[in-house]
Amino acid sequence: MNHLSKLSTFALLAFTLTATSACQDTSRRSDSGSDQQPPSADAFASLALDAREDLLQSFTIDADTLDTVVGEQGTTISFSWNAGLTYPDGSPVTGDVNLELIEIYDRGSMLVTRMPTDGRLPSGEPGQLISGGEHYVNATQNGESLELNGHFFLEAPTDNTGGFDPQMELFRAETEDGLAAGLQDNSVWVEGSGNGSWCCNDDESDTGNGNPFYTLTSDQFGWSNIDRWSNDPRPKTSVTVEVPEGWDITNCAIYVTDDIQPNTLTTLTGALDSPIFDSGSFERIPVGLAMHVILVTENDGDWSYGIQNLTVEGDDTVVFASAEDLSVTDSQGLMDALNALP
Repeated sequence: MNHLSKLSTFALLAFTLTATSACQDTSRRSDSGSDQQPPSADAFASLALDAREDLLQSFTIDADTLDTVVGEQGTTISFSWNAGLTYPDGSPVTGDVNLELIEIYDRGSMLVTRMPTDGRLPSGEPGQLISGGEHYVNATQNGESLELNGHFFLEAPTDNTGGFDPQMELFRAETEDGLAAGLQDNSVWVEGSGNGSWCCNDDESDTGNGNPFYTLTSDQFGWSNIDRWSNDPRPKTSVTVEVPEGWDITNCAIYVTDDIQPNTLTTLTGALDSPIFDSGSFERIPVGLAMHVILVTENDGDWSYGIQNLTVEGDDTVVFASAEDLSVTDSQGLMDALNALP
């Protein structure tokens, strides 16, 4: 198994969020404000590019037999008996191909890859999802993406996300133009069952305590997410976050976590030349939610971040007053910091 390090330049990202100032052993605190200057948009965007490169796994399989592969976190990819691969012109593929896989089972990985659980409801309004695993699957030969005839099956271990949840469904990543998101695209999750794809299996375990895998059937490569809509019944409100001068949506992001649901991560929206991030025109943060607000940006090729905790009362404001208070770490250090939160 070889890890790929080939990805093209990312489209400009817009991030959000999160929480209480926490340091890991891999972090270093800036000594003064002069150590942390507003980065360029490209420098900030490259952090997610690098994270996806690091998480992208590649397996060599025979196009004639389409062998089963197992990812580092237990995700299994197999193919239907009548499946095959074709080039974009429709001609059949033979010989060795690369099967690519990204596995995302925690909010730390969601953040560094900029794949939070932001969904779009059928009404067009934003909604919050709870994930049972996000995945990217693709097949290439000599750098060219291939197309799938038939289906592939993806099995995601339910233990990776806290156990089986019978409400999980299939979601797809879609760009703001409504197109299927590629590996490099900024995207939002939309309901994706139908047209030859579906998820998930019922609880058929002998104990009744949950199936050990979610099983997804797909007739296309790309991003998929095993999710359900959050159904928190509490009244909703907005949370506003102010970042230091010189930072805006182009060179930082704000995310919000839920202390009760570790498999969810919400992005707050911002604007050009504005230090203010919020939930947009929709009130979607539950009143009474115990959460963390996370600011992430770039510093000399590493992540720079701050975390503050908050119990939502209504129309709350969180201020990151100075870049001097941010901690600097690599991608693994930031994932560890996020996953250590409640």
